[in-house]
Amino acid sequence: MTVWLSIDIGGTKISAAKIFNNQIIENKEIQTPKTNGLHQIIKDVLVNLISKYKGDVEYCSIATAGVVVAGRVRAMSANNLWGHKFFDLKTLVERILNVPTYIINDAQAAAYCEYIKSDRKGDMGFITVSTGVGGGLVINGQLLTGCNGVAGHIGHSQISYDGVAKRCKCGRDNCLEVIASGTAIAMAMEKETNHICTAKDVFERYRLGDEVAKRIIEMSASSVADAIADLKVVLDLEYIVIGGSVGLAEGYVELIQLRLSQLPEIYQISVTTAVCRHSSGLLGAYLWAKNIQMR
Repeated sequence: MTVWLSIDIGGTKISAAKIFNNQIIENKEIQTPKTNGLHQIIKDVLVNLISKYKGDVEYCSIATAGVVVAGRVRAMSANNLWGHKFFDLKTLVERILNVPTYIINDAQAAAYCEYIKSDRKGDMGFITVSTGVGGGLVINGQLLTGCNGVAGHIGHSQISYDGVAKRCKCGRDNCLEVIASGTAIAMAMEKETNHICTAKDVFERYRLGDEVAKRIIEMSASSVADAIADLKVVLDLEYIVIGGSVGLAEGYVELIQLRLSQLPEIYQISVTTAVCRHSSGLLGAYLWAKNIQMR
């Protein structure tokens, strides 16, 4: 009986699950500490969470936001979760659990999960629209991570934007993440109304017919569609899968599809929602790690 511990570390929540025979048998979820860069608090939270599984699992897989290279992780943007210096997450976890540990970017993990779980086996892209915007690519049946761990980071591609330039924490203007993410959606509404809100609040107002919310949500979906069109023409992908709390919100994918349908045929591509929903990262890290472990 081989039991895995799989962990998904995101900007909003941290999920941990025991997995046996490709099935989640136990799942826990906590809020991600609000930090700018890696402070002691997030290490303490991870140590406390992981320590509870010591002796109960034989392998560990981790999907995490950020750039991952050989078990070390850092943020794409200096002020985000992990900070700009590489942190040796693999060593930390292996010291606690004393089991082999495999670490991958969360969007890349989700891309692999959706590819494995899909009946379609052509070249595909995955885009998660959540707290931030991330992505992953599977080409010729292989997950692309890149020599520097940044393959698929579509959230930091530049998007045409008619408003005042928006500076991304990565240092460039008008990245997809600062226009389309849940964080960007909430900030845009706050600027319009002078009231603190969440992306969930904006979607609720959108469904009630609020014109400001409609404009903000449509801008987000349209920007994602334009990024998808770029992926299509550069990589000639067969299909795109959308995930994340914003990406899976009711009506959002339909807005993306509408925008794509208005573009020339060469940019059009099949777009679907993630079949594993919010478990794509957890399951994807496990499936990817298990594949490596079995080689």
